Amino acid sequence: MLNISNILTLSRIVFTPLVMYFVYVEYYSFALYSFIIISLTDAFDGHIARRYNQVTMLGEYLDPIADKFMILGICIVLVHNQLLPLWFVALIAIRELVILLGVVCVNVLKYKIKIKVIITSKINTVLLITLITFILYNNIANSNINHYSNYIDGLIYSSVIMTMLSGATYFYNFIRKLSYSGK
Repeated sequence: MLNISNILTLSRIVFTPLVMYFVYVEYYSFALYSFIIISLTDAFDGHIARRYNQVTMLGEYLDPIADKFMILGICIVLVHNQLLPLWFVALIAIRELVILLGVVCVNVLKYKIKIKVIITSKINTVLLITLITFILYNNIANSNINHYSNYIDGLIYSSVIMTMLSGATYFYNFIRKLSYSGK
């Protein structure tokens, strides 16, 4: 069912390539403002869905896909522009791939397991959005001087820790639920 929260989620998917383009051509001010707008849809879509009882199966699947597409897509272009290290984006992508494969396996094997979003994953998303925002802003302020390099480095390493922690937590929860569930 298409409702306001699902439309907000879809808008994140639709407008992410535009932000990626702005980053690619180094229009960092357009990229920053566009990124802030689509990032806000991530905060509002879930809030609206819960507040107005509009939670749908479509939204439950679409929201994490939109998040991953937005963050990974923009991070890949930031790697291309040499603003993020490749190893960092590879780590994020591997975590997402492992979680996706776990969900696919659960569905193929027909286990009745519901994979819920965990707090460390939400914190990680906020850290990544903040990191991208700092990188874009830093490149608006002055592309020759790295004003926020200490903050950016701190956000990268904080994101690494949260990526690993949330990945390990998902894996632990998955194994635990798998061992206690029946087909």
